[in-house]
Amino acid sequence: MTLGGRIETTLADLAPALSAIGWKALPRNSISGVPIDLLIQRKGKIIAIDLIGTAGDEGQAIALSKSLILQRSGVPLYALRLDEWLHNKNKVIEFFHNREL
Repeated sequence: MTLGGRIETTLADLAPALSAIGWKALPRNSISGVPIDLLIQRKGKIIAIDLIGTAGDEGQAIALSKSLILQRSGVPLYALRLDEWLHNKNKVIEFFHNREL
């Protein structure tokens, strides 16, 4: 799956910001057949981030059924709106910095 401009730009910005607070960005992948925009890991725990908010398929939220597959796999999924990242970066970083695992 090829990602478009806004998603790629956001990933290029988001991954280093999360890395700076102790999260390791894992190669973009899928879990149990569910495509993931960004996987991050800290202290052996993995979180999936779904970037949403652009027109077309690339910015669509993961369907509930696929979200449940991730939940059963033990990987929490966080939907992150692109506008939230673009306009409230510090709030998003603070959320992931304070995230207890």
